[in-house]
Amino acid sequence: MQPCPCNAEKSYKNCCYLLHTKERKAQNPLELMKSRFSAYAMDLPDYIIETTHPNNPLYLNDKSKWKQSINESYSGVLFKKLEILEHTHNEDEGYVTFMATLEKLGQDISFQERSYFIFEHSNWYYLNGTLNTNK
Repeated sequence: MQPCPCNAEKSYKNCCYLLHTKERKAQNPLELMKSRFSAYAMDLPDYIIETTHPNNPLYLNDKSKWKQSINESYSGVLFKKLEILEHTHNEDEGYVTFMATLEKLGQDISFQERSYFIFEHSNWYYLNGTLNTNK
């Protein structure tokens, strides 16, 4: 049993895999955030692209260039742990504050972020995030 990278204490197949393969949609921002973390960990840039709102500042219309950028940015990164610090949402928008413990080439590149999500066209999307540099 391969554990899910989102630390849900479930197997990947019974957790984020279901969203990655579109067997079901994220029901709230927390589920989407966890599935996006797992997508980065599992090297699934298409899922990251599909779940990013077009108004995100990093959004690129050239999907192949964007995919290459994601692959280059996260090559060699170990996604060690995801901690959810806070989350809230209503029917249109939500926030998730989390701590991502990451390592690249032996260096700690962990960060804390408050992510903002919106609900449009029957789907949740990541719109943007604010990094907390005082982790």
